[in-house]
Amino acid sequence: MQTILHIVSDLGPTGANRQLSLIAPALVERGFTFRIVNLGTSGPFEAELRLSGVSVENVPLRLPFAIADIDKLRRIVHANRPDLVHIWGDRAALWMKFIRLPGIRWSPMPPVVANAFPGIPPAVDTRPVTAVDRQTIGVPANARLIVAAGGFDTNAEMKSIIWAFDVLKHTSPDWLLYLIGDGPLREHLQRFNQNLAFDDNRVRFAGSKHNVREILSTADCVWLTQKRGGTNFALESMAAGVSVVAARNDELASIIDDGKTGYLTTMGVPAEMAARTKKLFDDAVLRKNIGENARNAAIEQHAVADIADLWARKYSDIMR
Repeated sequence: MQTILHIVSDLGPTGANRQLSLIAPALVERGFTFRIVNLGTSGPFEAELRLSGVSVENVPLRLPFAIADIDKLRRIVHANRPDLVHIWGDRAALWMKFIRLPGIRWSPMPPVVANAFPGIPPAVDTRPVTAVDRQTIGVPANARLIVAAGGFDTNAEMKSIIWAFDVLKHTSPDWLLYLIGDGPLREHLQRFNQNLAFDDNRVRFAGSKHNVREILSTADCVWLTQKRGGTNFALESMAAGVSVVAARNDELASIIDDGKTGYLTTMGVPAEMAARTKKLFDDAVLRKNIGENARNAAIEQHAVADIADLWARKYSDIMR
Protein backbone atom coordinates (compact mmCIF):
# COMPACT_ATOMS: atom_id res chain seq x y z
CA MET A 1 0.00 0.00 0.00
CA GLN A 2 1.53 3.31 -1.11
CA THR A 3 1.31 6.40 1.08
CA ILE A 4 0.76 9.82 -0.47
CA LEU A 5 1.33 12.75 1.87
CA HIS A 6 -0.34 15.96 0.77
CA ILE A 7 0.93 19.19 2.29
CA VAL A 8 -1.62 21.91 1.59
CA SER A 9 -1.41 25.66 2.12
CA ASP A 10 -4.95 25.62 3.53
CA LEU A 11 -8.25 23.77 3.20
CA GLY A 12 -10.36 26.79 2.31
CA PRO A 13 -12.98 26.90 -0.47
CA THR A 14 -10.59 26.85 -3.43
CA GLY A 15 -10.75 24.96 -6.70
CA ALA A 16 -7.67 22.91 -5.85
CA ASN A 17 -9.15 21.83 -2.53
CA ARG A 18 -12.40 20.91 -4.21
CA GLN A 19 -10.46 18.61 -6.54
CA LEU A 20 -8.59 17.11 -3.60
CA SER A 21 -11.86 16.42 -1.79
CA LEU A 22 -13.14 14.54 -4.84
CA ILE A 23 -10.01 12.60 -5.80
CA ALA A 24 -8.67 11.62 -2.37
CA PRO A 25 -11.59 9.34 -1.38
CA ALA A 26 -11.49 7.66 -4.80
CA LEU A 27 -7.76 6.96 -4.41
CA VAL A 28 -8.33 5.53 -0.92
CA GLU A 29 -10.80 3.11 -2.53
CA ARG A 30 -8.02 2.16 -4.97
CA GLY A 31 -5.70 1.12 -2.17
CA PHE A 32 -3.65 4.25 -1.58
CA THR A 33 -3.04 5.61 1.91
CA PHE A 34 -3.88 9.28 1.65
CA ARG A 35 -2.81 11.74 4.36
CA ILE A 36 -3.15 15.51 4.42
CA VAL A 37 -1.15 18.01 6.45
CA ASN A 38 -2.90 21.39 6.44
CA LEU A 39 -0.62 24.37 7.14
CA GLY A 40 -3.33 27.04 7.14
CA THR A 41 -7.02 27.61 7.77
CA SER A 42 -9.56 24.83 7.49
CA GLY A 43 -12.92 24.76 5.74
CA PRO A 44 -15.87 22.59 4.68
CA PHE A 45 -13.69 20.14 2.75
CA GLU A 46 -12.01 18.87 5.92
CA ALA A 47 -15.19 17.18 7.14
CA GLU A 48 -15.76 15.58 3.73
CA LEU A 49 -12.22 14.23 3.65
CA ARG A 50 -12.36 12.80 7.17
CA LEU A 51 -15.70 11.09 6.49
CA SER A 52 -14.19 9.40 3.45
CA GLY A 53 -11.32 7.91 5.46
CA VAL A 54 -8.64 10.47 4.64
CA SER A 55 -6.37 11.47 7.53
CA VAL A 56 -6.22 15.26 8.04
CA GLU A 57 -3.73 16.85 10.44
CA ASN A 58 -3.98 20.60 11.01
CA VAL A 59 -0.55 22.13 11.61
CA PRO A 60 -1.01 25.92 11.38
CA LEU A 61 2.43 27.39 10.69
CA ARG A 62 2.94 31.13 10.62
CA LEU A 63 5.36 33.37 8.79
CA PRO A 64 8.14 34.38 9.33
CA PHE A 65 9.84 31.01 9.39
CA ALA A 66 11.10 29.65 12.70
CA ILE A 67 13.58 26.83 13.10
CA ALA A 68 11.23 25.10 15.56
CA ASP A 69 8.41 25.11 13.00
CA ILE A 70 10.71 23.88 10.23
CA ASP A 71 11.80 21.00 12.45
CA LYS A 72 8.19 20.29 13.41
CA LEU A 73 7.13 19.92 9.79
CA ARG A 74 10.21 17.83 8.99
CA ARG A 75 9.35 15.44 11.83
CA ILE A 76 5.73 15.17 10.65
CA VAL A 77 6.86 14.25 7.15
CA HIS A 78 9.26 11.65 8.55
CA ALA A 79 6.60 10.17 10.85
CA ASN A 80 4.22 9.61 7.93
CA ARG A 81 6.91 7.75 5.92
CA PRO A 82 5.38 8.76 2.57
CA ASP A 83 6.24 7.18 -0.75
CA LEU A 84 5.49 10.53 -2.37
CA VAL A 85 4.88 14.10 -1.14
CA HIS A 86 2.37 16.24 -3.02
CA ILE A 87 2.42 19.95 -2.16
CA TRP A 88 -0.36 22.42 -2.93
CA GLY A 89 -0.01 26.20 -3.12
CA ASP A 90 2.77 28.72 -2.62
CA ARG A 91 2.73 28.54 1.17
CA ALA A 92 3.27 24.78 1.22
CA ALA A 93 5.97 25.08 -1.43
CA LEU A 94 7.89 27.60 0.69
CA TRP A 95 7.77 25.44 3.79
CA MET A 96 8.93 22.39 1.84
CA LYS A 97 11.80 24.42 0.43
CA PHE A 98 12.95 25.34 3.93
CA ILE A 99 12.81 21.83 5.39
CA ARG A 100 15.00 20.63 2.50
CA LEU A 101 17.73 23.26 2.97
CA PRO A 102 21.31 21.99 3.23
CA GLY A 103 22.38 21.58 6.84
CA ILE A 104 18.96 20.55 8.08
CA ARG A 105 18.93 16.92 9.22
CA TRP A 106 17.15 14.86 6.60
CA SER A 107 16.93 11.26 5.49
CA PRO A 108 16.46 10.34 1.81
CA MET A 109 13.56 12.43 0.52
CA PRO A 110 10.69 10.76 -1.35
CA PRO A 111 9.62 12.21 -4.71
CA VAL A 112 7.90 15.61 -4.47
CA VAL A 113 5.30 16.92 -6.92
CA ALA A 114 3.41 20.21 -6.85
CA ASN A 115 -0.18 21.23 -7.61
CA ALA A 116 -2.38 19.69 -10.31
CA PHE A 117 -0.93 17.33 -12.89
CA PRO A 118 -0.73 18.95 -16.34
CA GLY A 119 -2.84 17.12 -18.87
CA ILE A 120 -5.24 15.56 -16.36
CA PRO A 121 -8.67 17.23 -16.58
CA PRO A 122 -10.56 18.31 -13.46
CA ALA A 123 -13.13 16.01 -11.91
CA VAL A 124 -16.72 16.74 -10.95
CA ASP A 125 -19.30 14.94 -8.83
CA THR A 126 -21.94 13.95 -11.38
CA ARG A 127 -24.39 12.40 -8.91
CA PRO A 128 -27.77 14.19 -9.07
CA VAL A 129 -28.86 16.31 -6.12
CA THR A 130 -32.22 17.69 -5.08
CA ALA A 131 -32.60 21.30 -6.15
CA VAL A 132 -33.00 23.80 -3.34
CA ASP A 133 -36.47 25.21 -2.79
CA ARG A 134 -36.25 28.68 -4.31
CA GLN A 135 -38.40 30.16 -1.57
CA THR A 136 -35.75 29.23 1.02
CA ILE A 137 -33.14 31.36 -0.77
CA GLY A 138 -35.44 34.31 -1.48
CA VAL A 139 -35.94 33.64 -5.19
CA PRO A 140 -39.41 33.80 -6.79
CA ALA A 141 -40.56 30.54 -8.37
CA ASN A 142 -41.09 32.19 -11.77
CA ALA A 143 -37.75 34.03 -11.87
CA ARG A 144 -35.33 33.62 -14.76
CA LEU A 145 -32.52 32.80 -12.38
CA ILE A 146 -28.89 33.49 -13.27
CA VAL A 147 -26.34 32.24 -10.73
CA ALA A 148 -22.74 33.44 -10.60
CA ALA A 149 -19.96 32.74 -8.11
CA GLY A 150 -16.49 33.98 -7.37
CA GLY A 151 -14.04 35.30 -4.86
CA PHE A 152 -15.18 38.94 -5.09
CA ASP A 153 -11.63 39.93 -5.94
CA THR A 154 -9.84 41.29 -9.00
CA ASN A 155 -9.70 37.84 -10.60
CA ALA A 156 -13.46 37.23 -10.39
CA GLU A 157 -14.41 40.31 -12.47
CA MET A 158 -17.81 40.49 -10.75
CA LYS A 159 -18.29 44.05 -11.95
CA SER A 160 -18.62 42.70 -15.51
CA ILE A 161 -21.39 40.38 -14.32
CA ILE A 162 -23.29 43.24 -12.72
CA TRP A 163 -22.87 45.32 -15.90
CA ALA A 164 -24.08 42.42 -18.06
CA PHE A 165 -27.12 41.91 -15.87
CA ASP A 166 -28.00 45.60 -16.01
CA VAL A 167 -28.07 45.29 -19.80
CA LEU A 168 -30.09 42.06 -19.76
CA LYS A 169 -32.68 42.81 -17.08
CA HIS A 170 -34.47 45.40 -19.22
CA THR A 171 -35.59 42.64 -21.61
CA SER A 172 -37.82 40.97 -19.00
CA PRO A 173 -39.09 41.73 -15.48
CA ASP A 174 -38.41 38.11 -14.47
CA TRP A 175 -34.60 38.19 -14.58
CA LEU A 176 -32.82 37.78 -11.23
CA LEU A 177 -29.08 37.55 -10.53
CA TYR A 178 -27.88 35.49 -7.52
CA LEU A 179 -24.25 36.04 -6.56
CA ILE A 180 -22.48 33.40 -4.44
CA GLY A 181 -19.21 34.15 -2.67
CA ASP A 182 -17.37 36.69 -0.62
CA GLY A 183 -14.14 38.65 -0.70
CA PRO A 184 -12.41 42.00 -0.34
CA LEU A 185 -14.43 43.74 -3.08
CA ARG A 186 -17.88 42.72 -1.92
CA GLU A 187 -18.85 46.05 -0.31
CA HIS A 188 -17.50 47.97 -3.29
CA LEU A 189 -19.54 45.83 -5.68
CA GLN A 190 -22.66 46.19 -3.57
CA ARG A 191 -22.32 49.99 -3.76
CA PHE A 192 -21.64 49.79 -7.50
CA ASN A 193 -24.76 47.71 -8.03
CA GLN A 194 -26.88 50.00 -5.87
CA ASN A 195 -25.78 53.03 -7.88
CA LEU A 196 -26.44 51.23 -11.14
CA ALA A 197 -29.78 49.66 -10.22
CA PHE A 198 -31.15 52.01 -7.58
CA ASP A 199 -34.67 51.94 -9.05
CA ASP A 200 -34.81 48.26 -10.04
CA ASN A 201 -32.44 46.12 -7.99
CA ARG A 202 -32.71 42.44 -8.88
CA VAL A 203 -29.25 41.36 -7.71
CA ARG A 204 -28.93 39.18 -4.61
CA PHE A 205 -25.58 39.06 -2.78
CA ALA A 206 -25.93 35.66 -1.13
CA GLY A 207 -22.50 35.30 0.51
CA SER A 208 -20.69 31.98 0.82
CA LYS A 209 -22.82 28.85 0.50
CA HIS A 210 -22.17 25.20 1.32
CA ASN A 211 -25.08 23.92 -0.81
CA VAL A 212 -23.83 25.29 -4.12
CA ARG A 213 -24.74 22.19 -6.12
CA GLU A 214 -28.32 22.31 -4.84
CA ILE A 215 -28.56 25.99 -5.78
CA LEU A 216 -27.11 25.35 -9.24
CA SER A 217 -29.75 22.69 -9.80
CA THR A 218 -32.48 25.33 -9.63
CA ALA A 219 -30.65 27.87 -11.82
CA ASP A 220 -31.71 28.64 -15.38
CA CYS A 221 -28.26 29.84 -16.42
CA VAL A 222 -24.79 30.26 -14.89
CA TRP A 223 -22.35 33.10 -15.56
CA LEU A 224 -18.58 33.05 -15.09
CA THR A 225 -16.12 35.89 -15.62
CA GLN A 226 -12.93 34.76 -13.86
CA LYS A 227 -9.68 35.82 -15.52
CA ARG A 228 -8.20 32.51 -14.36
CA GLY A 229 -9.86 29.32 -13.17
CA GLY A 230 -13.59 28.83 -12.68
CA THR A 231 -13.54 25.21 -13.85
CA ASN A 232 -15.06 23.67 -10.71
CA PHE A 233 -18.09 25.96 -10.77
CA ALA A 234 -18.48 25.50 -14.52
CA LEU A 235 -18.30 21.71 -14.27
CA GLU A 236 -20.76 21.57 -11.37
CA SER A 237 -23.16 23.66 -13.47
CA MET A 238 -22.65 21.41 -16.48
CA ALA A 239 -23.18 18.28 -14.35
CA ALA A 240 -26.50 19.80 -13.22
CA GLY A 241 -27.52 20.26 -16.87
CA VAL A 242 -27.48 24.05 -16.59
CA SER A 243 -26.37 26.25 -19.47
CA VAL A 244 -23.11 28.12 -18.83
CA VAL A 245 -22.23 31.48 -20.39
CA ALA A 246 -18.63 32.34 -19.53
CA ALA A 247 -16.01 34.91 -20.39
CA ARG A 248 -13.28 33.01 -22.18
CA ASN A 249 -10.12 32.05 -20.33
CA ASP A 250 -7.76 29.17 -21.06
CA GLU A 251 -9.11 26.88 -18.34
CA LEU A 252 -12.77 27.37 -19.24
CA ALA A 253 -12.03 27.02 -22.95
CA SER A 254 -10.57 23.58 -22.20
CA ILE A 255 -13.86 22.25 -20.80
CA ILE A 256 -16.60 24.25 -22.61
CA ASP A 257 -17.25 23.46 -26.27
CA ASP A 258 -18.46 26.87 -27.45
CA GLY A 259 -21.97 26.64 -28.88
CA LYS A 260 -22.40 22.98 -27.89
CA THR A 261 -21.93 22.60 -24.13
CA GLY A 262 -22.09 26.32 -23.29
CA TYR A 263 -21.07 29.71 -24.61
CA LEU A 264 -17.73 31.50 -24.38
CA THR A 265 -17.75 35.27 -24.70
CA THR A 266 -15.07 37.92 -24.94
CA MET A 267 -13.49 38.78 -21.60
CA GLY A 268 -14.48 42.30 -20.50
CA VAL A 269 -17.46 42.64 -22.88
CA PRO A 270 -20.60 42.42 -20.67
CA ALA A 271 -22.98 43.20 -23.53
CA GLU A 272 -21.88 40.03 -25.33
CA MET A 273 -22.64 37.93 -22.26
CA ALA A 274 -26.09 39.50 -22.01
CA ALA A 275 -26.78 38.90 -25.72
CA ARG A 276 -25.72 35.24 -25.55
CA THR A 277 -27.95 34.68 -22.54
CA LYS A 278 -30.97 36.29 -24.19
CA LYS A 279 -30.41 34.08 -27.23
CA LEU A 280 -30.56 31.02 -24.98
CA PHE A 281 -33.81 32.11 -23.36
CA ASP A 282 -35.40 33.03 -26.67
CA ASP A 283 -34.96 29.43 -27.84
CA ALA A 284 -36.14 26.83 -25.34
CA VAL A 285 -34.99 23.91 -27.52
CA LEU A 286 -31.49 25.38 -27.81
CA ARG A 287 -31.28 25.91 -24.04
CA LYS A 288 -32.44 22.33 -23.41
CA ASN A 289 -29.90 20.92 -25.88
CA ILE A 290 -27.02 22.97 -24.43
CA GLY A 291 -27.89 21.76 -20.92
CA GLU A 292 -28.10 18.11 -21.99
CA ASN A 293 -24.85 18.32 -23.94
CA ALA A 294 -23.16 19.92 -20.94
CA ARG A 295 -24.26 17.16 -18.56
CA ASN A 296 -23.19 14.44 -20.99
CA ALA A 297 -19.76 16.07 -21.38
CA ALA A 298 -19.32 16.27 -17.59
CA ILE A 299 -20.17 12.58 -17.20
CA GLU A 300 -18.11 11.36 -20.16
CA GLN A 301 -15.00 13.51 -19.68
CA HIS A 302 -14.83 14.49 -15.99
CA ALA A 303 -16.35 11.69 -13.87
CA VAL A 304 -14.50 11.27 -10.56
CA ALA A 305 -13.77 7.57 -11.09
CA ASP A 306 -12.14 8.17 -14.47
CA ILE A 307 -10.05 11.11 -13.30
CA ALA A 308 -8.99 9.23 -10.16
CA ASP A 309 -7.70 6.42 -12.40
CA LEU A 310 -5.50 8.97 -14.20
CA TRP A 311 -4.16 10.30 -10.87
CA ALA A 312 -3.45 6.75 -9.67
CA ARG A 313 -1.55 5.96 -12.86
CA LYS A 314 0.45 9.17 -12.57
CA TYR A 315 1.38 8.51 -8.94
CA SER A 316 2.40 4.94 -9.75
CA ASP A 317 4.60 6.12 -12.63
CA ILE A 318 6.37 8.67 -10.40
CA MET A 319 6.99 6.17 -7.59
CA ARG A 320 8.12 3.36 -9.90
